[in-house]
Amino acid sequence: VCFFFNDTATTEIYTEQIVGSVRCVQETGLKEANKINLSLSALGNVISALVDGKSSHIPYRDSKLTRLLQDSLGGNTKTIMIAAVSPADYNYDETLSTLRYASRAKLIKNQPKVNEDPKDTLLKQYEEEIQLSLIHIS
Repeated sequence: VCFFFNDTATTEIYTEQIVGSVRCVQETGLKEANKINLSLSALGNVISALVDGKSSHIPYRDSKLTRLLQDSLGGNTKTIMIAAVSPADYNYDETLSTLRYASRAKLIKNQPKVNEDPKDTLLKQYEEEIQLSLIHIS
């Protein structure tokens, strides 16, 4: 997200690491893995609703993860998704699932624009007009 304050741009960068369920069970336990799977399921629902285009309601509030990623998923931002996959045959199912997820997320179309205060835009326009008037007078 990029904001302008007095001709100075500021940007916010969000990074999220989403761990697959198998690895998560080994590292954090079954209860935490269930919560992560619910968040991933909610994220999948949001992605599907955004890609589908027919939904009038996007379920961002179904999990903390989707709420955090709301601006990145369907908002006014440029978004990059990096899918980490494994060439090992024992990770085939998880790799395939990750690639399907990434493929659906790739279909989301955001139209980012610069967030600028209308007053600042008007002031810039006036300054340009004054400069042009001074050039014509000289």
